[in-house]
Formats: sequence, structure tokens, C-alpha cells
Amino acid sequence: MRELIKELPPYWWEIPEMVSIQNALQSELIELESGFDRIIWDTFIDTASEERISQWEKRLSIVPMGSLEQRRLYLKSVIRGFGKLNEEKIRSIVNALTGGDAIATFEDGVIIVKVLPPNNGSVFLFPDVERSLEPRKPAHLGLRVVRYYSTWGVIANRFADWQEVEEHFDNWSGVKNYLEG
Repeated sequence: MRELIKELPPYWWEIPEMVSIQNALQSELIELESGFDRIIWDTFIDTASEERISQWEKRLSIVPMGSLEQRRLYLKSVIRGFGKLNEEKIRSIVNALTGGDAIATFEDGVIIVKVLPPNNGSVFLFPDVERSLEPRKPAHLGLRVVRYYSTWGVIANRFADWQEVEEHFDNWSGVKNYLEG
């Protein structure tokens, strides 16, 4: 940032009062510019401060749960979820939370949402998927959300050691998409 005093004609540079006034204005300008940066970052959920995320949660009557990143993911899913709940909307909400996809089906009055493995390895709260979908579903329908992937705990319980995992799967994609059953 340029010095404000240099914006004035040179004969003012020698007057102590003008130098003091310009220095005071300079510090105010620096503070104002840092405020602009904060406002710009707070505009987007992915970069918003914790204070801004809390304001969003309060405005939308959301009870904060999890880490700041998990709260951001849930907030994005809430904002994406307005409108009629259909398969496309369900997939969009799940994607906002997990970074992955979902399969939504309807059976005997129940919406069944199978959450597929996330592509980006994001750490999300699985109960947030149901918490996000429940208020949007029609009151006369049920909702069942299931993992359509295995956790490391499932893999560890199913296979004795890494050697057995290696023998069973051709690559990591097979491990990622393994379903117990």
C-alpha cells in the first residue's frame, strides 16, 4: 500500500501535523482493507469464519454439531435442500455433505437412501444425512438412510489381516466399494 502522505503535494510532506494526520488515516485504511478481506471470505460457506457459520446456523435454527468443516458441509446441504424433495435433490444434499453420490429408491412408503462412498475422502457426520433429509420428506413417508459402503471397521472385522484383504481385492477401488453381505 502506498503512503497517503505521498499522495499530497511535496510541500505538505514537511508539515508535522499533515504527516500525523496522514499516518492516522493510513492505519484506518489498513484496518478497513483487512475488513474487506474478512467480508469477502465470509461471503462463501467454504471460507467463512466460525463466527459467520454460527450466524448462519442461528438464522436457520440449526443446532451446531461436529467440527467447523462438518458444520460447513451440513450448512451447504441445508441450503441446497430447498424445494421439492426428489431423487435429484436427495443426491444434491448427500453430495453437499459427503462429496459422494447416493441412490434413492421408494419402497412400501419408505424413501431409501443408499449413501455411496465419498470421492474426496471428506470426513462428515453420517447422521447429518438423515438429519438433513428428515425435515424435507413428506410427513406420510418414512425415511431410511444406509451406508452403501464399508467402513474400515467392517473391513477389519471381515478380514483377518492385510494379506487376506490383498488376496480378496484386485485394487483399492475394490476395497472402497466393498459391501458386506
